[in-house]
Amino acid sequence: MRLTINDGKAFTRLFDTVMRFTGGQMFENVLCTVDKDGKLLLSACSVESSIIAQCHNVLCDGSGSAIFPAKSVSALLKKVDAPIHIEFKDEKCIVESGKCRYRFAVPPVDSFPDMSGLHSGETLCSVKTQDIAKAILFGGTCATLKNEYPVYIAGVHINTSGNIMEIASTDTKRLSVSTIGCSDVVGDGIDAILPWRVMKDACRVIEQFQDEEIRITEGKGALCFTGSDISISVRRLAAAFPKIKSVIPQKQDALAVCTILRKELLGSIQRISVVSTKDTGCVKLSPDVDGISLSAAVEGACEINEFIQSDWNGQSFDSGWNIDFLSSGVSAFDDDVLELFLYGAEKPMIIAGRDESSRLYLVMPISLSSV
Repeated sequence: MRLTINDGKAFTRLFDTVMRFTGGQMFENVLCTVDKDGKLLLSACSVESSIIAQCHNVLCDGSGSAIFPAKSVSALLKKVDAPIHIEFKDEKCIVESGKCRYRFAVPPVDSFPDMSGLHSGETLCSVKTQDIAKAILFGGTCATLKNEYPVYIAGVHINTSGNIMEIASTDTKRLSVSTIGCSDVVGDGIDAILPWRVMKDACRVIEQFQDEEIRITEGKGALCFTGSDISISVRRLAAAFPKIKSVIPQKQDALAVCTILRKELLGSIQRISVVSTKDTGCVKLSPDVDGISLSAAVEGACEINEFIQSDWNGQSFDSGWNIDFLSSGVSAFDDDVLELFLYGAEKPMIIAGRDESSRLYLVMPISLSSV
């Protein structure tokens, strides 16, 4: 089996994308498969995910399967010029470019993990590429990258109800939720928690699909996201996501609503974080004439107070918040104007885009005595 690559940059980009889904000694290689029609597929997997990608503009002579020594080939592809010839022969991978010739030993094909059942299954629904990528990246704002207890805090929850998909995450102190439309929903739809550290990478790949519809299918213990050329399977986490609707207060019940420019609020939070250290981590939000003030202090050392022009409607009261939680929540939005819904000094705050109802960020308060 011999491959001729005329566009080295495009092939290298795709190869590196596939390599993102390798992991650990057992899963460090990429499987190359050429079918009888000359279609080239690159596959990789780890304990939590797998990928199959079709590669175009590669001339294939012969059919079959072979394993790329992924790290060695990836490093080499970045240093040689097209055209590149890759031949698999006698358990060797031979790479030729110009007058240069490189030879790598390759493991047998049957040493590659079994991916059967991960990328074939019933279609559960379809979504727009850009919608699902943005929704997952926002919905996963509160997920942790660590394996901690409870298990669900390391995951992003995907749930469908009718033609609406809800994507959420929580670390028990805050909650992010995004909703998008979906179509072709089958049966009960989706109710799954997927590991956030994998979904972050998956979203970066999905974003490249450009104006496609993504089919979400049921794999063996996994959900599979399939476009025209790439299919990504992500293992489900064995956990139940908490019922979040009961903890989200209604916006109309807010005691105060602050309408503020996101850029101004984020800039103020970032400056205050210089004083609000990991030891304190707190910022006080107070209504002020024609706006709000944010303040923080380190006892006996320094203090900072910033005024931001904004619209405050409702009751006046001070409240305390974790500076890092505020920063990550405000950063997750791309709206120009945000609305802060406050329900009292000891109750959560909701942050939402003024003109965008599909995304919501909830954060729990901290005691003002910590500020």
